[in-house]
Amino acid sequence: MLNFKSDLNKVNCNKLTPMFLLFCLISFVYNLSRPLKISLAIGAKESGAEIIPFLKLWGILPCAFIFTCLFIVLSNKTSRENVFYIFIGIFISFFALFKYYLYPNLDNLVLTEFSLYLKGILPLGAKGFIEAIYYWPISLFYILAELWGTIILYTLFWGFANEVTKLNNAKKVYALFAFSSNLSVAIAGYIGITLSNSNYTWEYTFSTLLNTILVTGILIAIVFKYMHITNKIDINEAVKTQEKTITKLKSKKMSLSESLKSIFQSKYLLYIAIIVISYNIATNLGETLWTAKMKELYHEDKSKIASYIYYVTMYMGLIAMPVDLFVTRYTLKNRGWTFTALITPIVFLLTGLLFYFSVISSYFELTTTEMNILGLPLSNAIILLGAFHICITRAARASVMDASKEMAYIPLDLEEKRKGKAVIDSISSRLGKAGGSTIYQVLLISFGTMAATTPYIVGIIVLLSFAWIYAVKEIGIKVEQHLK
Repeated sequence: MLNFKSDLNKVNCNKLTPMFLLFCLISFVYNLSRPLKISLAIGAKESGAEIIPFLKLWGILPCAFIFTCLFIVLSNKTSRENVFYIFIGIFISFFALFKYYLYPNLDNLVLTEFSLYLKGILPLGAKGFIEAIYYWPISLFYILAELWGTIILYTLFWGFANEVTKLNNAKKVYALFAFSSNLSVAIAGYIGITLSNSNYTWEYTFSTLLNTILVTGILIAIVFKYMHITNKIDINEAVKTQEKTITKLKSKKMSLSESLKSIFQSKYLLYIAIIVISYNIATNLGETLWTAKMKELYHEDKSKIASYIYYVTMYMGLIAMPVDLFVTRYTLKNRGWTFTALITPIVFLLTGLLFYFSVISSYFELTTTEMNILGLPLSNAIILLGAFHICITRAARASVMDASKEMAYIPLDLEEKRKGKAVIDSISSRLGKAGGSTIYQVLLISFGTMAATTPYIVGIIVLLSFAWIYAVKEIGIKVEQHLK
C-alpha cells in the first residue's frame, strides 16, 4: 500500500504542496473540459459522433504540431516561466472568447454555403469532415480542450516537474501525483454531474462550467508564480543542472530516423510499441462507438450527454484511487510483472464483450428495441455497458498499465531505453490515436454511416486486444528474468 505519511516525510512538503496543487488544478481543467467538448461536438443539431475521427486526425494532430513548434521557438527566446504564462494565456483567452462571443453567435458563424458546396463534391462518408468545418467554432473548442492535456499537462507541467524534482524523490513524488490526478478527476466529474443533472438550462450549465475553467486557469498562473517566488533558487539550480546535462549529451544526440530504426531492430521495443498503439486505437474506436450510441439515444440533449460522461469521469477517478493504493503495488510485488501488465487488456476485453455484443446484436437485429437488458431498455443498457467498459478500462490504464509500462524499460540498456522511450511515448501514442481516426474515416467513406461500420469496428477491437495480450506475454519473459 502507498504510505502517504512516510513518503511525504521523505520529501520537502512545504515546497511540493504548491506543485501538487498546480498539478491538480491543471488536471481538473482537462477533466472538466473533456465532457464539454464531446457534448458540443456530437450534440449539435447537424452533427454526430462521426465528427470526432475527423477532428482528431485533421484538427488535433496538425494543431499539436503547430503548438509544439511554437513551444520550441518560445523556449529558445524566453524563460520556461514566461513560456508557461504565454500558453496559459492562449488557452484561457480562447475559452473566454468562445464563452462570450463564439458560442453565443454560433448560428451566425457557421459556414453554411461552403458546407453545402462540400456536400455536393464529397462522399456520404465524409459527413463528419463537413460537420467539423460547418461548426468550426465548436471544432476549435474541441481541439483546444484536447490540447490542454498535451501542451499544458504533459509538455509544460511534466517538463517543469522533471526539472525541479530530484531523482531520489521522483519515485515517491510521482506516485503521489498519480493519486492526486485521480482525485481531481473524481472532483471534476462530481461538479459536472451536479450541474448537468440540475434543473438549469444547458446554456447556464455550460456557462458555469466554462467560468469554472476560466477561474481555475487564473489560479494556475497564480500558483505557478508563487512557486517561482518562493522556490526561485531551487528552480534556477535545477535548470542550470539540466543545462549541463544537455551539454554533455549533445555529442550523443540521435536523429528521429535512428530512434525509429531502434524500434524495428528490437523485438522487445516493438512489443512495447504494440501495447501503446493497440491501447490507443482500441480505446479510440470503442469510445467513438459509445458516443455514437449516446447521440442516437439523447439526440441534441447536451446536458444528458455531458452528465453521462461526467459520471464516467467521476467513477474512473474513484476506482483508480484504491487501485493505486492496493492493487498495483501488491500485484507487482506478489504476482509479478506479467500478471500485473495483463490486468488492463483482460479487463478491457472482458468488460467490452458485453458492450460490443449488445451493439452487434442491435445492428443485426438479434434483439429488439423493446427488449430489456439489466432491467433497462436496450438502448439505455448499451450505453450503460459502454460506460462501465470505458470507466474500468481508463481506471486500469491510469493505475496499472502506466506503472507496468514504465517498468518494461528497466531491462534495456541506456541507449535502447533512451531511444525507444522517446519514440514510443511521443510517436507511438499519437500514431495509435491517429490510427483509430484513420480506420474510422476509411470505414465511413466506404460504408457511409456509423451504424454500417459497427461490425468491422468490433472485429478490429477484438484483434487488437489479442495483439496487446500477446505483446505483454512476450515482454513479460524478459522482465521476469531481469527481476529474479
